[in-house]
Amino acid sequence: QGCALAWMPFGFAHMTGTTRMSASNDGTGVADYQGRVWDYDNLFLATNGLIPTRMSVNPTLTGVSLAIHMADHIRH
Repeated sequence: QGCALAWMPFGFAHMTGTTRMSASNDGTGVADYQGRVWDYDNLFLATNGLIPTRMSVNPTLTGVSLAIHMADHIRH
């Protein structure tokens, strides 16, 4: 009740969007939805930086889910 949303300054917040995922290699992201870096066959990212937009919640669970998704893709 009565809790207002407030964006925290950098350094305190969890950084997202620094290495964004994108649907195509169009310059809006650095990796596809499997975490593979565009223009590289064997370079993958599994980081909160892949989350393309900022969030108003702690991104830990989302980051862990992304890492598991990327690991499953690499394993197969």
